[in-house]
Amino acid sequence: MKKKTAILIDAEWFRKILRAELSPASASVSGATTAPPPLPSGTVPAATPAFVITADMFYKNACLALDTAEEELFRLFCYDSEPFGNQQRNPIDGSWIHFGPKHPVYQERMKFFRELGSKPYVALRRGVVKGRGWEIKETFASQLIASTRAASASVPITAGDIRFGLEQKGVDMRIGMDVATLSIKRLVDRIILISGDTDMVPAIKLARREGVQVCVIQVGTRGRLAPALVEDADITRTITPLP
Repeated sequence: MKKKTAILIDAEWFRKILRAELSPASASVSGATTAPPPLPSGTVPAATPAFVITADMFYKNACLALDTAEEELFRLFCYDSEPFGNQQRNPIDGSWIHFGPKHPVYQERMKFFRELGSKPYVALRRGVVKGRGWEIKETFASQLIASTRAASASVPITAGDIRFGLEQKGVDMRIGMDVATLSIKRLVDRIILISGDTDMVPAIKLARREGVQVCVIQVGTRGRLAPALVEDADITRTITPLP
């Protein structure tokens, strides 16, 4: 008899690793693709669109974690956050950033939820995104440090040197609660965890104490797992992302 298995995914972590593994830019850096021909003199290169991990790509790669020879999918839990929807005013030049339904990132994320939620056996668990306030970008911070070391004139800050920081809240808690529920109620025989967050270690320990096996997933070459996750899991499995 196959083991009833739940897959729990930290969506933001998984998307980040998939993007790093599958984006054309990453392939170019690794030498997997050839460089484009040089542009004619005076030509301005077009902006490269952001590489989007679609719901189909996300679901297909998540299902790679399942060993269909011995595991039967109970449910695939996806933990993510609703996109930020408040407008913010840049304190340098007073310009507004309009997050919300008209922002492309907002639209892309909501489309992702709609499409993934329609897949078989998928359960969406949503946290929230909160603003951390305005932050100096790393590139400008490096310029400030360099100018300080060189004892040169201070670098003037512009509106483009700062960004509005966002922070995901409630995802880890929801993962931990579902691990506890699945384990204590013995709804599954095995839990597959796709996350690189060591905050999951207490939840893993609880599942194993309740007799549920835990498998952690390394995603490609960039999704390496912390030793604490490997140590406290029963199985470590590696998947190679597919486009």
